[in-house]
Amino acid sequence: MFISKALLASTIAGLATFAMTPVHAETTSPRSMLVSYADLDLKSDSGQARLKKRIAFAAETVCGPADTFNYQSRMATAACEADAVASANRGMVEVFADASAGGGSIRVSRK
Repeated sequence: MFISKALLASTIAGLATFAMTPVHAETTSPRSMLVSYADLDLKSDSGQARLKKRIAFAAETVCGPADTFNYQSRMATAACEADAVASANRGMVEVFADASAGGGSIRVSRK
C-alpha cells in the first residue's frame, strides 16, 4: 500500500508541474512588443531580411519560452509565434510598399 501512495503522490506532482508550465510562460511574457526599423534600409533585401529576423525574435519573446519536454507546450508556443509573425507581416506589406517614407515600427502581438 505504501508504494501505491508514493506512486500516486509522484503522479500528482508531475501533473501539477505539467498544468502550471503554460501559465508561467503566459504570465511572464509581454502581450506585445514594438519592433523598430528606423535604422534599416527597407528598399534593400538585406534590410527586409533583418526586419523579418527582428519580428521573429519579438514573436519568440512575446509568446514566451516553450517547455522543450512538453509537446503541447511546444505546439502552443509555435502556433502563438506563427500568429504573431502573421500579424506583423500584415503590417510589413504596407511598410515595404512605402519604404521610401523612412523609419518607424511594427507591433508584434499575441492573442
